[in-house]
Amino acid sequence: SSDLYKTPQNIDLWIGAVSEPFVKKGRVGPLATCLFGHQFRHLRNGDRFWWQNTGVFTPEQRAALSTISFSQIICENSGLKQVARNVFNDNEYPQDFVDCETIPKLDLSAWAEARHPTERRSEE
Repeated sequence: SSDLYKTPQNIDLWIGAVSEPFVKKGRVGPLATCLFGHQFRHLRNGDRFWWQNTGVFTPEQRAALSTISFSQIICENSGLKQVARNVFNDNEYPQDFVDCETIPKLDLSAWAEARHPTERRSEE
């Protein structure tokens, strides 16, 4: 109320953030959206092992990783048979769900160690 706070500068950050109307297609308001985005950007940019940084993975490995979805990660690591195609969206069952078998899997061939042409196979 205007009697309690007198000015918007007196409103507590948390109270203000949770009191805001949601942004379109979001579950938080503009302030929390900005704070979360800012924090995650700093986490990503400050992580020397972030998968997109040069030297962490080969270009082929990065290309393979870029094809994977969080939906596939959930399928591979849970007992679920169906999952939302984009788990970060507000989804409705069953129209937004797909069978786990239909989601492309990670192609691990970029991680296979290349043998030198002069090396002999042990079974030969």
